[in-house]
Amino acid sequence: MSSQIGFAERLFYSSCVLTRQRIDDLHRWGSRLVSSGASEDVRAAGRAIQLLIEHIEVLERAMRQDVESHRQVSSDKPVGEPSPPVGGDSVLGALADRIGTRP
Repeated sequence: MSSQIGFAERLFYSSCVLTRQRIDDLHRWGSRLVSSGASEDVRAAGRAIQLLIEHIEVLERAMRQDVESHRQVSSDKPVGEPSPPVGGDSVLGALADRIGTRP
């Protein structure tokens, strides 16, 4: 039974990877729900999707900036000096912990 749970969890998490295409699809879907003229609940769900996608995009920008600053720090260090580990309070570290890809 536990091997089935492990497989199901891996399948779930692999399907949760947000590609640029999926983000764009979700944004369009949220926009259609907001402008659908349907019930207030449907429009609110569409707006919630839009807000989540906007937040994801903010986190992606912060992650890219964090990676760039990490590269800058690494390139400024003398050869042979180890780079600081990715993590701690950084956005990149938090995301790496969240998706289980910490180096």
